[in-house]
Amino acid sequence: MRALGFEMTEEQINQMIADVDKDGSGAIEFEEFVQMMTAKIGERDTKEELVKAFGLIDQDKNGKISIVDIQRIAKELGENFTNDEIKEMVEEADRNGDGEVDQEEFLRMMKRTSYAY
Repeated sequence: MRALGFEMTEEQINQMIADVDKDGSGAIEFEEFVQMMTAKIGERDTKEELVKAFGLIDQDKNGKISIVDIQRIAKELGENFTNDEIKEMVEEADRNGDGEVDQEEFLRMMKRTSYAY
């Protein structure tokens, strides 16, 4: 897995195998391997795209999305959110209570939506 660019624990690898091991043999067939790797590569690509999106929204490049960042991007996209709506968005994603959304919080929020990776 490391050779393919994935840093995973042995437990994570064993879980991936168990998820696709249809016959319960503890080994996977080539078709199961292809299914497993296709899903994993799709996760990585989607995560990379979400990280890029985070970087575009984080205008001041401080590693966090603020209310001001969301106001700016919403205006650029022609969206009209009230300050209360934007504040609610930030509060929903803000797990550590600092009033902003860091990359981990952003990815967690996006994972709960249809943009999941």
